[in-house]
Amino acid sequence: GISSNITNLKVSNFDSSCATTFKMSPTQIYERKIYTSRDQINNIVFEDEASKKINLCDAMSHGATSIAIHDLDGSLDPNESKMSGFIVSDEAKMTTFLGNACTKLGDLSCAQYCQGT
Repeated sequence: GISSNITNLKVSNFDSSCATTFKMSPTQIYERKIYTSRDQINNIVFEDEASKKINLCDAMSHGATSIAIHDLDGSLDPNESKMSGFIVSDEAKMTTFLGNACTKLGDLSCAQYCQGT
């Protein structure tokens, strides 16, 4: 599949009037509706407090499933421990086997952050 690698990005002047910083769009979904990309993020810095950093809801509403984005340095770690992990679609099949390692990334993000995975 098509992969994205977002590295060394500084986000500023981002506030609650913005929809989201990173949005998984339906164009990144294939006919199979199973996410097979190898997306990675690394060294993403938010200069302002941003509550809506990522959103997978649009892609999931179009049938995408099993989304996983590797956060190499913990840039989006909601616990701010800077532990690497994966941003995964908020589905039991993506988080159940990880126990308590996952944290929701906001009620409207359709995503969870799974540390150390």
